[in-house]
Amino acid sequence: MVRHPKPPRAPPPRPATTSPRPRTPPRAARPRTAQPAPGRPPWTGRPVSPIRSDTAGFLDAEWLPVIPNTDTAAMLGIAHTMLVNGWHDEDFLRRCCIGFDRFASYLVGEHDGIPKDAAWAARITGISRDAITDLARRLTTQRSLIMVNYAVQRADHGEQPIWMSVVLAAMAGSMGRPGCGWGAGYATMDATGVARGRPFVATVPTVSNPVPDFIPVARIADTLLHPGKTIDYDGRRLTLPELRLIYWCGGNPFHHHQDLHRLTRAWQTPDTVVVREAWWNTTAKFADIVLPVATTLERDDFAAGFSDPHLVAMPKVREPAGESRTDHHIFAALAARFGYEQEFTESRSEIEWVRHLYEQTRAVSGPIPTTSSSCGA
Repeated sequence: MVRHPKPPRAPPPRPATTSPRPRTPPRAARPRTAQPAPGRPPWTGRPVSPIRSDTAGFLDAEWLPVIPNTDTAAMLGIAHTMLVNGWHDEDFLRRCCIGFDRFASYLVGEHDGIPKDAAWAARITGISRDAITDLARRLTTQRSLIMVNYAVQRADHGEQPIWMSVVLAAMAGSMGRPGCGWGAGYATMDATGVARGRPFVATVPTVSNPVPDFIPVARIADTLLHPGKTIDYDGRRLTLPELRLIYWCGGNPFHHHQDLHRLTRAWQTPDTVVVREAWWNTTAKFADIVLPVATTLERDDFAAGFSDPHLVAMPKVREPAGESRTDHHIFAALAARFGYEQEFTESRSEIEWVRHLYEQTRAVSGPIPTTSSSCGA
């Protein structure tokens, strides 16, 4: 993995002797491409991803392969190109945003002597300087939407591509326009603008939780720092419990929490933190015990999106790396330690559960088209 540079938390003020940056006219005066070129679809996309998928072909667009975990560097190079050419929407940034001057100072290298220009980004990301410059031009001369995939944050410094994508959308000048601006997971979640048509999908049976207490997800730091505190929540009063052990399975609180410095302090209060994770992200780094989990490419399964009218076979393509185990394997081992292995597994292996759930799904949803892919031996 290539670590992209992390902006300083509190850069010093911009020197008074610095030459003024290019200023852009108000939004209404900026040129826009009103109509697509003849023969082109209503909009064009430029998928930037380390994975070659069918997106580029579907959009008739050029795929820009980026080195994993360098998304932020690519967007910094685009932003620098916008800034030095005066293509950014300074009117919107002045009226609707706070702190752009500090960011611009970092962007041009006033504090570290490293301009984050297209050539700098090209060396880090593997995307050519010309392609980065072209992306900056397209984003600012056409109505544009910047969309990031879900889970892009589940990586080293994973919060930064999310933050940077919002900054880039604000600079591009399409924020607040219909169908433009910023978005996340439109294709991943498969629900935006699509009528719901998901079939019934069987799931592993569950039991009721005998513990009625819960906390709102945004209150994790409050809970750890102030156990016993009473808060207002959804028309009622909740008392925050004392947490001595955290077992975190799925998600990344160090991506979505409001104050990371406060969460870091709070994360030191429990006796033990156990994290189930496939990636070496910030939450895993702050754990006492990390249980490495196999990725979706390392287990047999099937899946359906929120609004997919079909099921997708997910055959395993490789064995779990290192000491990682599948979620089912870990849960079954824990259940055995607590004396509930039979109740959890119901004497089925992992692949037997996949087949059992598939047969339950097919019994309710009717015949399901099959493909050449298959799960399990």
